[in-house]
Amino acid sequence: MITWRLVGNDTPVVGCCAAELLVDPSVFDPEGKSTLYFNFVRKPSAVYNSTTGSAVEPINGDLFRVELGRGENKNGPLRIETVFEGAVRHVTDAPAGFFVVTRGCFTESVEPIAVKIDLSVLRRETKPPAAPQRESGAAARRRESVASAAPAAPWIPQPWRYEPLAGVVELSGLPIECSSDHAAAARLLGDAIVAAGGEPPAVHTAIDPHRPAIRLRLGDAPVDAPAGGKAEEAYSLEAREESGVVITGAGPAGLHYGVQTLVAAIANTPVAIGGSVRPAVREMLVRDAPHFRYRGLHLDVARNFQSVATIRKVLDLMAAYKLNRFHFHLTDDEGWRLAIEGLPELTEVGGRRGYSPGFQEFLPPSFGSGPRPDVAPGSGWYSREDFIALLRYANERHIEIIPEIDLPGHSRAAIRAMQVRSERLRAAGDEAAALQFVLRRDSDGAEYESVQMWKDNVIDVRLESSVAFVERVVGDVASMYDEAGVAFRSIHLGGDEVPHGCWTDSNAPETLQQAALFASFMDRCAEIAASHGARSAGWEEVFLAEEGRAALRSGASAGGVCYAWNNIWGWGQEDAAYRLANAGVDVVLCNATHLYFDLAYEDTVDEPGYYWAGATDVEEVFRFQPYAYFDAPLRDRFGNPIPVSDREPMTRLSAKGQRHIIGMQGHLWGENLNSAERLEYMMFPRLLALAEIAWAGPADSRDADADPSRTWVEFEHHLAERELPRLRGFLGGVKYRPLANPTIAK
Repeated sequence: MITWRLVGNDTPVVGCCAAELLVDPSVFDPEGKSTLYFNFVRKPSAVYNSTTGSAVEPINGDLFRVELGRGENKNGPLRIETVFEGAVRHVTDAPAGFFVVTRGCFTESVEPIAVKIDLSVLRRETKPPAAPQRESGAAARRRESVASAAPAAPWIPQPWRYEPLAGVVELSGLPIECSSDHAAAARLLGDAIVAAGGEPPAVHTAIDPHRPAIRLRLGDAPVDAPAGGKAEEAYSLEAREESGVVITGAGPAGLHYGVQTLVAAIANTPVAIGGSVRPAVREMLVRDAPHFRYRGLHLDVARNFQSVATIRKVLDLMAAYKLNRFHFHLTDDEGWRLAIEGLPELTEVGGRRGYSPGFQEFLPPSFGSGPRPDVAPGSGWYSREDFIALLRYANERHIEIIPEIDLPGHSRAAIRAMQVRSERLRAAGDEAAALQFVLRRDSDGAEYESVQMWKDNVIDVRLESSVAFVERVVGDVASMYDEAGVAFRSIHLGGDEVPHGCWTDSNAPETLQQAALFASFMDRCAEIAASHGARSAGWEEVFLAEEGRAALRSGASAGGVCYAWNNIWGWGQEDAAYRLANAGVDVVLCNATHLYFDLAYEDTVDEPGYYWAGATDVEEVFRFQPYAYFDAPLRDRFGNPIPVSDREPMTRLSAKGQRHIIGMQGHLWGENLNSAERLEYMMFPRLLALAEIAWAGPADSRDADADPSRTWVEFEHHLAERELPRLRGFLGGVKYRPLANPTIAK
């Protein structure tokens, strides 16, 4: 038996935590030498008490070990008290994935070990979270009163114009009339009618104007699309008792969104006919178009793998709520999840985590994935066929998949895989092939540590073999899009969190050398993407000349799309998104404080998720102001209100800048997404608030005379009474997080 007990935070040093590891003698093997391994997100600072002199030793990343020795200890359990950097505040901070390796003279055994995690001191010390500071004053009064101008629709996201009428349109028995090009939309609608208890509708390609029907067509949708939206995504919907339903899309995407609106109306407005609930909707007129042309969700499958079935369900949920960009984070230090032609090591080595002697055969365990290399979520990848099928599946739902190959940092999986490839080819006597895709020289002498505690996770951008690797990978990704029959429009190339000191053999000052090398490499990567017809994208670090409040840099990669994430108060880049947009860069808002869905909903011990950017509940997402972030009440990451005077120096968004805010996206980083159920819990209901703002837009951007935007109380009421009950049975059921004490609107 092993127990890990938190002794306390800010002890014995402020900013650190103390913990006690107790290992029962039964864990020891008297015939061999035992080593305990585990993953932990905090780095040991010092050992201040140990019964045997053993210590918690870092290996790489979040993997640690304790040498237990042999089993001769007769004096009770081994006890090690250690100081770690940082605090432990949530259950997801605790160590995980414990296993023991015992080495005898001729054998080696590997056994997972059950561990008791004791956070009782934390539960005694922790106070209930303070009520978050919300909008107040004129801004709040406007948002809380504007909804009275027009009724809110009974679905999410709120349409641009909605007019409910008096009658009821029964849908069961109505045929669907549409061209063969819209067969997918007809299937979606037919499935919804059947799910609501109706008969499968007949589908006709010929139009008969003399019969009631559900008509799906393209044409001029009579709605003025918002300035930032895409005109082809506009649609109108007219439901009349005598004639049926007509959905007119300005383009195929608009028609798809009109059908999604009708599907949601069927689910959320049950109508009793003849004593039973039948598939029917109220008579209504809808005129709708999106505010933002980019409405996205990011999912990290590198840290913890998600199955093809889970990805398909995520895409279905995105489509239901009119999101249109899936940012697919496929590679990172802890995993490479996409098969690349001719480079099988990327998945055979980089796609598997587990124990092997010296951790040479595949990647080491991370995030509690354990010693077995053959099980998810630590191990897994998508074959070429899987990815092509997902491209087609998403395209049918008018979702663009944007793959991310994270470069040059966050690249340990690729680096290690290419090392194994090089060693194999060199052993076979093929020296030229062994050097073809080397990403890091073993003798480069660089000493650094990444934010996630990796010491060897940065590609050496000075090597031509690194550029050749990017060319091979991007070229193969492009070929998958081509085979799928889907346009390859964009690829995300990462560019974030490159630690200082990773490229050091130059006479130039280190920071100038690293900035220049980084910029040159990212420009070459962007040019490779452009050669395949794709626009490059990257995190904000790619677009800034230096850290902090530095100016926009030039270069090919700076002409791509910027994903601006780091708005954490006090970190120096709070207004980077607005500065970049004002300078003419196309920006996707990814604000960590509001749009990182892997953060905890609330700062309590048993709530899963990280909190380095604060806690983010559904209301926090709903009240996000894309164009006026600094004009709303803000909190720092510890929950303290930020005075208005401190916000005054921050750059505001200009009229030009507003045109370059192309959209926003929610983020699900994968460190704690160790199951599909956990993914859904972290995603919902926050994704619903994202969908509402991304499609309908912030209240201040809309026409006050006909603005049907919901107040928070109305939105929360809609979640509790309609949308969350729908999710319980939708797509096999969604394991959402329940609302905490919802306010029921009168």
